[in-house]
Amino acid sequence: VGPNSLINTDRNDPDYYRLPGDGSHKWEPFMSVKDALVHSSNIIYGKLGYRLGPCKLRRYFEAFGFGRKTGIDLPGETTGELVALNTLNQTELATSSFGQSFTVNMMQMASAFASLINGGTYYCEPFGCTESENKGASPLNKYNDGLVLDTVAVESLLEPYKTAVINFP
Repeated sequence: VGPNSLINTDRNDPDYYRLPGDGSHKWEPFMSVKDALVHSSNIIYGKLGYRLGPCKLRRYFEAFGFGRKTGIDLPGETTGELVALNTLNQTELATSSFGQSFTVNMMQMASAFASLINGGTYYCEPFGCTESENKGASPLNKYNDGLVLDTVAVESLLEPYKTAVINFP
């Protein structure tokens, strides 16, 4: 599945678990993955979550640091909560796919989003500072936790994010 892949928006599709109360949004019969991000389509992301399946979706959450502390040097950080794999039923899989059914702290969200800006590399140990200790040098390289997205995936995600921001009402 790529950013221009068209996904059927029909809620009665066997690849989608229709959530109670779902049905108030009216879309074109098909929507691209890119447009789903721009328009925040729960239907498309629910279907993509089904395609990934619970184990792969969980691996992505963990790769982006969700469900564990980031290690930032500030007190009171929480781990956030992910739905346990053995309780990830149809409803939880659909809602987790579009950002519900789990919790993350602000540092986890900022770190995950920053991995897009950093070319797909996730830095697992953010730290607080009041000024640059080493002007011109990047201290982040020692905290590199690895590539979570390749550059093609990063570029395909950044474009719709930019579109959503530019076209925000």
